[in-house]
Amino acid sequence: MTKFYHLHSPQIENDSTPLYGDTRWVNKYKLAEWGEDTHKSLGAITCPVNPQHNRAADRVSVLHLIISTPYLGDFTWTWQDECIITDRVLNLFRQAQFTGFKVRPVIIERLNIESRGNSDVIPKLWELIHIGKGGNPLPVSEVRLLYKCPACGLQRYSSYSKGLQIDKKQWDGSDFLSINSYPKLIIVSERVKDFIITNKLNDCFLTSSEHMVWPSGVIKPEEIYPPSSNN
Repeated sequence: MTKFYHLHSPQIENDSTPLYGDTRWVNKYKLAEWGEDTHKSLGAITCPVNPQHNRAADRVSVLHLIISTPYLGDFTWTWQDECIITDRVLNLFRQAQFTGFKVRPVIIERLNIESRGNSDVIPKLWELIHIGKGGNPLPVSEVRLLYKCPACGLQRYSSYSKGLQIDKKQWDGSDFLSINSYPKLIIVSERVKDFIITNKLNDCFLTSSEHMVWPSGVIKPEEIYPPSSNN
């Protein structure tokens, strides 16, 4: 039976138990911040009907980051949940012939570190972008479209409190994939899961996709866009 897993930052707080990860990584490895050049490069989407829908466009530029920790793991995560990997990990992924991802170089704009002590020089970093396709989750996940703005295309889906079960008929076979309702979530194959665990890669958590729950403290979309909403 094919299974799938959510690859994510240890900093995400939710009620699901990760299959892999060490809670000590939360304090050792810190989230990276966007640099000024990344903020300046963002486009904007303006809704002609509802100004509350105005938002930043998807970023397509190279990431400029501010690093605030003397320790960099195999993975690094940003406050916006972007996934950063070292050159070593990229080479490992390529040797394993994983599919469904591409990379963009990362530029370190600034180091907010008083002293790096005995830590290593910062390695070359890459942003990992998952491009494989997983389609829509199975109906048993109860993820449904709550609202779509006809003017600007904004869409909101219900929460995945009952997990995200991947429809294998819609899956394109990639090792790194996204699902239509929550495309920013990085879903990986069992092959990737086994590889990360075998190689003991750090600063990442792996959670079974079918056991995922909505992050603690985050308002559920259905609380903002109930079925009767006319927003």
